[in-house]
Amino acid sequence: MADVPWYYRNLAQTRAAILAGEVSAEHLTEDYAARIDRLQPTLAPFARLRHEQALAEARALDAAFAAGATPGPLHGVPIAIKDLLNLRGELVASGTTVMAQRRAEFDATVVARLRVAGAVLIGQTQLTEGAFGLHHPALTAPRNPWEKERWPGVSSSGSGVAVAAGLAVGALGTDTGGSIRFPAACCGLVGLKPTYGRVSVHGAWALGPSLDHIGPMTRSVADAALLLEVLSGADPADPRCLAQPAPAYSALPPLADLRGIRIGFDVEYAARGVEGAVTARLQAVRSLLEDLGAQLVPITMPDNTRELVAAWSESCGYECARVHSELYPARAAEYGPALRSLIEIGRQTSTARYQAIEQSRVRFTRQFEAAFEAMDLLLIPSLPRTVPLASVAEGSVAEDNGRADYLTFTAPFDYSGHPTLSLPTGLEAADQGAGPALPHSLQLVAALQREDRLVQAGLVVERAVNEVFGGLYRQDRYPPAAHDHRRHSVEPGEHS
Repeated sequence: MADVPWYYRNLAQTRAAILAGEVSAEHLTEDYAARIDRLQPTLAPFARLRHEQALAEARALDAAFAAGATPGPLHGVPIAIKDLLNLRGELVASGTTVMAQRRAEFDATVVARLRVAGAVLIGQTQLTEGAFGLHHPALTAPRNPWEKERWPGVSSSGSGVAVAAGLAVGALGTDTGGSIRFPAACCGLVGLKPTYGRVSVHGAWALGPSLDHIGPMTRSVADAALLLEVLSGADPADPRCLAQPAPAYSALPPLADLRGIRIGFDVEYAARGVEGAVTARLQAVRSLLEDLGAQLVPITMPDNTRELVAAWSESCGYECARVHSELYPARAAEYGPALRSLIEIGRQTSTARYQAIEQSRVRFTRQFEAAFEAMDLLLIPSLPRTVPLASVAEGSVAEDNGRADYLTFTAPFDYSGHPTLSLPTGLEAADQGAGPALPHSLQLVAALQREDRLVQAGLVVERAVNEVFGGLYRQDRYPPAAHDHRRHSVEPGEHS
């Protein structure tokens, strides 16, 4: 591990170092806090820092471990949480100014589960306003650590930037139209959107309640699997939460290759309107999967897939308008233009139109789930283009009011609730070789409640693409804007 700076170590390595006495949870938290203080001014991933609270949590973990308590699976590991998840007694603004003084009365279920697992909650990450498409104009937007002018993705932008910049080992994001997978793709991370209801959303400020998912954002599939394991499970406080127990994702038997795995691929869906560089990398991945023994199966996506994508702003807006009904329109002047526009779309969407979209959604879900009779996983891009300039992406989102083509490969599976894994496929220079090296990404989609397939296959694909295209967060493949030449007290002699 000499070639990996301590702040890019994975979850298991970080926890093991604490349990072995190489570093205390308190000392590690101090060093993370110091690194955050250095990079927050330029990358701005955090809405609020909670250094004192995090240090108190770390000291309590050290004391409990010294007294003989059994350490949890995340013991002492710094985890960032999106600032729409309740932290009891603390401010939670959900990327807004209208709720800037809202103080949570209880912990979100996922926050409570992180605490039980021994995580140190290192900070609250910034997000787009209300978890929609743009940051509030009065707030500072996070900046992509691979190239600061590039889009960091939305809405879990701060979570993506924090993990990619080595300011947290993992983070929680939420996904209503693609908001875990966009920043994962843009920041070179693994993003896992679980089956709808696999993870409780109790205590999370909603964007569109029937579409909202919570999931992990990490630098590896193994870390995502362990975080999902911690987060999953029935919750009496959330009637939408699945009653079925989740598998122990971190203990699934590893696969040597992909023999016996059927990978579905819809050529038209995966290529129409997609940038050539994205298509080329995905084609290279298809060949790699075949080399690993996978069977490529031609499939056809449901015929209303693009219709649903085009209707996303109406269905999400309809639900969002009801979420904000106590604040909007009474305090409309405090809203930014993007969220205000979405709410207005929702207010203008009739109940009959919303119900028609819901009927289309049911038909899509049934047809897509039936497609898994012929395949085990679907392979698709994460985004229709390489990581764009932030100004270009934000202009498209603003112009299209949530109907941007970025939703093509993400929103359908928020509608249907199917679990989806986004993972990086190396770096490639942007702008015909003249620009910075930016992450490529792909998505795998599994049948409902089959996150186990995503994890097992994802580990194989991750290993293979790292060998062929080069893995991130090692040697010279670190985000340039997060590079830090200072020495750190955890490992005094290490160049970082």
